[in-house]
Amino acid sequence: MIAKIAQLLSYHPYVTTAKISVALNSAAAILLFACLFFYFYRKYFWKNQAARELFWLVNIIFAFIIFVKFIIGVLYQGYIPELTFFFAIPSPKLLGFGWLLTATGVFLFFLYFRKKIESLSTSKFLAILFAVFFIFSVSVAGIREGAVSIADPFTRVYWEYTGNIPLISSAKNFLHDYITLEPRLARHSITHPPGYSLLLYFFHKL
Repeated sequence: MIAKIAQLLSYHPYVTTAKISVALNSAAAILLFACLFFYFYRKYFWKNQAARELFWLVNIIFAFIIFVKFIIGVLYQGYIPELTFFFAIPSPKLLGFGWLLTATGVFLFFLYFRKKIESLSTSKFLAILFAVFFIFSVSVAGIREGAVSIADPFTRVYWEYTGNIPLISSAKNFLHDYITLEPRLARHSITHPPGYSLLLYFFHKL
């Protein structure tokens, strides 16, 4: 396996320079995030047995998936020349620092007031939970390049699922012609089922 990886790297010098550098920087960022996540998770949730079981279950499954993908990449010739352990190189790009602070603040706010939020009525609890997750999700999306990266899923129609909406005249026709439409589909959707594209289409029709 090690020889195979070395062979792949030797055939792709770009991988061994720029991309390996990015991968190492990303690995450091991921390690820092993992340590912080584990610290806060252990501090606020570890006493709950269900939370502990969920933590180990998710991490074991995640590690298994990573391992299987890595083995496939090593054994299957031509599967992916730019092989990394996480299948794709995570990007440590951080131009929207304010968005990072917002995401962190929302996360800490939720942890700090968690018990008070849980004691609210069902309607208030769900409203606050929705607001927290909405702000957190938007903030995370903005970390990479600020507001531009938040809009990317809606503006990069060549790559993103929103590019499929003009191809849908009706759900029935789209499902019927999905295979033949493959060359015209958004790049990120061509290896996935049509469900998410239809969901966006239904929202677009509202």
